[in-house]
Amino acid sequence: MTHPTPRPLPRLLGVLFVFLFTLLPLAAQQGKDFEDYNVKRGFEMLQNDEDQGEALKQFQTALEKNPRNGYAHFFIGLIRLDNDENGNALSAINQALKYLPKKDKETLALAHSKRALVHLALADTTAALTDIGTAIRLAPDDRDYIQQRGDLYYEMERYDLSDRDYEQMQKLDKGNTYSYMGMGRNAVARKDYDRAIALFDHVVQLAPEYGQGYSFRAEAYLRRHEYPRAVEDCTTALSLMEDDDIDHKAFQVFGILCDSAAAPLRARLKVLRNKEPNLPKWPLLLAAVERVQKNYGRAVNYRLEAYALEPANSTTYNIAADLASLNLHEAALSWNARAGAGDSTDIDIPLQRAQQLIELRRYDEAKAALDRAQALDAENLRLYLLRSSVHRQQKHYEAALEAMDMALSLNEEEAFLHDLRGRLLLKMGQKERAAKDFHRELELEKTPDDYFVSPFALYFLGQPKAAAARMDSIMAKGDDEQAYNAACIYALCGNKQQALTYLERALKSRKYTDFDHIDTDTDLDGLRNDADFKALVKQYRDAWEAHLAAERKLLDPRATEGAKSESAADTSAKPAAQKTDKKATAAAPHGVSEIAFTHSGGVTQVPCTINGLPLHFVFDTGASEVTLSSVEAQFMFKNGYLKPSDVIGRRAYLTASGDVVEGTSVRLHSVTFGGLTLNNVRASITHSQAAPLLLGQSVLSRLGKVEIDNQANVIRITKK
Repeated sequence: MTHPTPRPLPRLLGVLFVFLFTLLPLAAQQGKDFEDYNVKRGFEMLQNDEDQGEALKQFQTALEKNPRNGYAHFFIGLIRLDNDENGNALSAINQALKYLPKKDKETLALAHSKRALVHLALADTTAALTDIGTAIRLAPDDRDYIQQRGDLYYEMERYDLSDRDYEQMQKLDKGNTYSYMGMGRNAVARKDYDRAIALFDHVVQLAPEYGQGYSFRAEAYLRRHEYPRAVEDCTTALSLMEDDDIDHKAFQVFGILCDSAAAPLRARLKVLRNKEPNLPKWPLLLAAVERVQKNYGRAVNYRLEAYALEPANSTTYNIAADLASLNLHEAALSWNARAGAGDSTDIDIPLQRAQQLIELRRYDEAKAALDRAQALDAENLRLYLLRSSVHRQQKHYEAALEAMDMALSLNEEEAFLHDLRGRLLLKMGQKERAAKDFHRELELEKTPDDYFVSPFALYFLGQPKAAAARMDSIMAKGDDEQAYNAACIYALCGNKQQALTYLERALKSRKYTDFDHIDTDTDLDGLRNDADFKALVKQYRDAWEAHLAAERKLLDPRATEGAKSESAADTSAKPAAQKTDKKATAAAPHGVSEIAFTHSGGVTQVPCTINGLPLHFVFDTGASEVTLSSVEAQFMFKNGYLKPSDVIGRRAYLTASGDVVEGTSVRLHSVTFGGLTLNNVRASITHSQAAPLLLGQSVLSRLGKVEIDNQANVIRITKK
């Protein structure tokens, strides 16, 4: 079986903070409570986006003077709401509604509207509707409250009532685009695509520069399988999208088109790329199309094109992902290191590195990467899934189980997590506890729309016929994404022909291409020695490897420059060799390597990784060693990148300026830059917080002849 990529844990409610300056014109009728010095000061702080904690103190001071100041209670409620403190927000807004002046209908309406958000966070839609209704009665001409209720009715699937509110908005303002958007969205939900398109047509006529008119219309065209029109509208929406205003609907439709209409989408994006050759978004979107189509070499080339236009850390990260998909693991690790050097706070980067190292069976390095990820966010679900994977592959089942327990403590309502733990418990012989996980899967997947891993739960609970029937109901939807899991269920149930039919469907559509997993998946053990199974897997494995080889041939040489030598034909993961030479040695091939550098503040910077920690070197032709500041060293000692046993002693050092300074000498286990690695490197820690991380040319000279090409911004090393 295969499991999904874990999704981020959902938040109950995203609250958009009110632009409080809209209340300023009402100050005249708000009276003395609003004129209180601390209320006004706190209001100004919120208006100017200053520290909420300090603003909160101002309102609390106002309440110390007058506990009946409704405005102070109201603003405290807004702050609590913005910080998801639902109980405190509810209490504060209740007090506000008790003490606000009855004549100030605008603020009373706003308070009811905001209390409705609290009720929604507490899953009380009845109370929320009551509050919004009160807000509408207090301010019948305010479209925002009518829109709020129309949106809530949409979420509740009460589309007729939602339409009624949007129609009321149109009566107040016939030029308001949101009302037509809302009615169009309701029409899509009813599958009335003709009406939806007509409504979105009107939006486009009212506001031709409004991107979501196109993206929502694209969805309606997509539902009618009118792919050329969907492509045209989707790409128009993407062209109108600003960097700080993401159109999620456009990306949602784009993701579907990448799979169902790749050819027309690719052609249209190429036209836009020709029209606007200096915009990186077009090659990035083309890269996304190629990745979905599993054309990873072409995806890398487009990303390199975008990177040349606008270097971005997200681009290096995705290049690493594409290269890993091509089984070019060393090149992938090199690009991952570059991404880590660009942003040491992004947890996805060490998690990606850990995944790549697990595939290479370099488990100790993978664990180190996971340690770095844990230091960034100890509540990341993927972190514990990868830890469990490492331990399972090493047959450390107790440790694997501990990691799964922690994963489930983060999200107990993910059925696939119970499937993973249940299978692990079966392997460990803990059948009763495993059964509890499988029963929990069935509780979580109650309806046909929920079915995903529960067929396996039924099988492991001794109900193979029910398992096959449930899988049949899943596959009746025509989703090739589940074909591999269907093959696994039928293999477990002993239905060879059906298993092979679904396996071929999965492999032919390329919805599943992890042949290494097929080789080890215990669900398929009943077919392992079957001649038809072997022939089928070999047929599609050969075709897949030929496809990857063709994609590797298309690669721009820049993608693999500086990476360690690796044979494209040898795609098997091998454990890393242990290096025991006490002298600094380079884990790099013979030939010429290039290390990219950048200029910043008058110095030359080289991305590097020291003992697994991504950093930036300042390349110094006059320096004789690697030099770390006390700040970097303290961080490395604190987080386990350096240990007391790494300290060699104290020494005096001559700086580039001619000064003699005292420092601590340490041994670095590994220093990696541009895909090259030096092991057991002596370094000095200077007792200065401002000292840069220096890389001396004499250190690089251990690898070979060093040349600096300032035109190409690379350091070129000819190996000894």
